[in-house]
Amino acid sequence: MADIDRWLTYFDEQDYDIEIIVMVRDPWVQRRSRAKAANRSINEGMERYDLDYRAAFKAILSGDYTFCLVSYECLLWKGAAARILSLWGFTQEFPLIVQGKITEIRDENGKWYARP
Repeated sequence: MADIDRWLTYFDEQDYDIEIIVMVRDPWVQRRSRAKAANRSINEGMERYDLDYRAAFKAILSGDYTFCLVSYECLLWKGAAARILSLWGFTQEFPLIVQGKITEIRDENGKWYARP
C-alpha cells in the first residue's frame, strides 16, 4: 500500500473531510530535479514523475474527494501562497516554517532550463 493510500485510510477512519492538493511543477524541471536528487538517470526521473502523478490521481479517483492542482511556479508570485491558502480558509504565517525550518519559497527552476 502506497503512503498516500495509508494517509487516506487513516483520515477516512478519523472521519475527516479530505481535500487533496496536488502540487505540480514544470515537467522538464521536475524530472531533472527528481533524477538529480535521487542520483538517477533522466529516464528514471521520468518514470518516477509518471508514478508519482499516477498515484495521486488514483487516490483522487478512489473516493469522492475534492481536489485542487496547484503549480509550484505560481507560488513564486508575491502573495500567491497566501491567496492559495485562503482557498481553504488558512492564512500564511511568517516566517514560513516547513518541517521545523524557516523556509523561503525560491525560484529554483532557472538552473534546469539551461541544461539539455
